[in-house]
Amino acid sequence: MASAGVNKSDINAAKKLRKYINQLTVAKKECEKRLASFGWELGYQFADDFKKTLPLSSILEHVLGRKYLSQFLETLASQDLVRYWTAVEELRNAHRKNWHQLGAEIFYTFIRNPTSEIKVDKNTRKRMEAFLLGDKGPEVFYEVQCQVVQTLEDKYYQSFLMSDYYKEMVSAMEKEDDISDIDRSFEDRQLSGDSLSSVDSTNLNVGDHSNYAKQKLDQLEERLHNKSQALQALRLSLRPESKVLSKLEKEVEWLQGERRQLEAHLTRTEVWGENLGKWRTVVQSAEVPDEREPLQFVLVVHMAEEAEGEESISTGWVVCRSLTQFQELHRKLRPLCSEIRALELPSNTFKFLFGKTDKGSLEKAKQQIQKYLDFILNDDKLNQSEAVYSFLSPSSDHLKHSTPSPKKSRFSFSTLFKSSGSEQSRDSASMLKESEEEDISQCLDAPAATDTVEFVKLNGHHGKFYDDSKDTIAEPSYALLSELFDMRGVFKYLRKTLIGFVQVTYGRNINRQIHETISWWFSEQMLHYYITLVLKNFWPGGSLASPNPVRTVDEKIRTAREAQELFVNNVPELLTTLVGTTAAKNGAKKVFDAFQEKNMNKQLLYEMFEILMDAAFPEIS
Repeated sequence: MASAGVNKSDINAAKKLRKYINQLTVAKKECEKRLASFGWELGYQFADDFKKTLPLSSILEHVLGRKYLSQFLETLASQDLVRYWTAVEELRNAHRKNWHQLGAEIFYTFIRNPTSEIKVDKNTRKRMEAFLLGDKGPEVFYEVQCQVVQTLEDKYYQSFLMSDYYKEMVSAMEKEDDISDIDRSFEDRQLSGDSLSSVDSTNLNVGDHSNYAKQKLDQLEERLHNKSQALQALRLSLRPESKVLSKLEKEVEWLQGERRQLEAHLTRTEVWGENLGKWRTVVQSAEVPDEREPLQFVLVVHMAEEAEGEESISTGWVVCRSLTQFQELHRKLRPLCSEIRALELPSNTFKFLFGKTDKGSLEKAKQQIQKYLDFILNDDKLNQSEAVYSFLSPSSDHLKHSTPSPKKSRFSFSTLFKSSGSEQSRDSASMLKESEEEDISQCLDAPAATDTVEFVKLNGHHGKFYDDSKDTIAEPSYALLSELFDMRGVFKYLRKTLIGFVQVTYGRNINRQIHETISWWFSEQMLHYYITLVLKNFWPGGSLASPNPVRTVDEKIRTAREAQELFVNNVPELLTTLVGTTAAKNGAKKVFDAFQEKNMNKQLLYEMFEILMDAAFPEIS
């Protein structure tokens, strides 16, 4: 809880918050019972659902909850926790054929990424790699997800309840719930046959379209953000020709196109709502593409012309609608207005003369449709109907408003983008099917997998990679490795092996690899990570961290022993492959023991501080 950066009094208040709310709830019910005994009718309803404290599980299952929780965690540089939960939830609900694609995205974005908030032990990491190679199931990702939820519960949940982000989240959820109640009540009235004219104040106008589009845009932006982060991580980890990478690039491109369509639909909806009653439609043409196909009408939707002398920007679009769609619209509007029943639509039969449609019949049908549309758009009740806007909108059907089924959970993650996501999965379903395990194994840079094979192949022909001019910068590294791992007798072999290993693994000589590695260490992304790490540990939440409790000598010795064991048992596999397991552990122990010298650590800190000052302020030298 200290890492969350809140005052101790706020923490205690947050822990007691649920207890107080439950006590007040009991008192409220007792008051209601007492008032009812005096004849009070329980007509005033309280918003119990949102007055209670929302549990963390409900917050994570709601797109608005994840949005505001991520914004809160972003101030603490811990937003990866929510993003990991969302990514694993997508994996949990995905089809089996997409498991490895999603697993690779999660692994390289959150586990292999050194700047990620989520840290796992060596055994957990190996189990994840085994899943990507097809040897195990995805259960390890679910286990880490439970650990992430526990971390959120222990460190951040209570402070989130006390923040302004929680209040904004509850307000947004209440607004969304009110909109859903209006949608359901309107649907119930339509099913029961009630006329819209009976309750004018509850018309389902196009404003609900805008709210629905905004909700869907939030969902889409969350998914696009996660996929973009995964793509960025994979580009740094995988080969450019990887099928996993190419598939993710196509998915990100598709999501970007979907977002552009949704933003255009949202803009069009807002413009329509701002100018209700001013829209007009002109039937541009009518034609029959084929004898077996229904009559097609090209409609130009535009705003009515302003009064003379006023200049305005023309707004509109063109849509094509069939006679069948007009008949479906007519069925929806008939219960809403009795006068529309007197209007006639064209018949389904047309006369053909020598294979051509009768022009007179087409012209008559065009006039009937024009009269029908003029009546609808001039009626103040019908032009606010959702059915009319959906009919005239050029957006795809899956972007338009649809009332959710009461049998389905409103918080279900698997139903998001169901219609559009299924098409995407069908288009790219076979990309990993043929060589999925082979491609994933090539993606994993673990030395135990691909690098070891290349290393063995290299031993017989390492001479062709050896070039003294290509590793001059690495001379101090050779000396350090020779000193740490007792490689003095085989120094020349180590040098040749390391040069060949770097060239095979990274496709470049060791000098360039060192240059790029150091440049990456001091890149803007890594500098931001360093600063965030320092602030998070020393000034969590903007306040100075409290000092650690004073430890006894025995506790210090025990901690040092445990730290040494962890350090020695987690030697990078790269060193193990190069120098052997025993030499790597002995070298790690030597490094750990060297850093236990107090005076040497002080001198090292002074030297680093002097170098930093010379680089930052050269004028003081």
